[in-house]
Amino acid sequence: MAAVGEAVTLLKELREEGISLLGVRAAAILNYVTDLGLVLRAKSGGRSLREEPALPRILESRVVLEKLRPLEQRIRYQVDKLIRADGTTGLSQNPTF
Repeated sequence: MAAVGEAVTLLKELREEGISLLGVRAAAILNYVTDLGLVLRAKSGGRSLREEPALPRILESRVVLEKLRPLEQRIRYQVDKLIRADGTTGLSQNPTF
């Protein structure tokens, strides 16, 4: 439960700067996928992953995504409601949010 408290505090600080939960999530996913591509390129080139600078960033992005998950579940209803009002299908069909 402490992780949720830390994530809420972080999001409040980011919100004051004009960054939303979904914006943080999108940025974390983008960073994660980009760094994952760099690691795959290094691995396919035969280089050692011990010296790969993208590995710590992958871990950091993963931790951010894990801390956001409980908050995303809390706002799922609100997001579904907005999507239904827009006339498209809701997120309840996608269990991974």
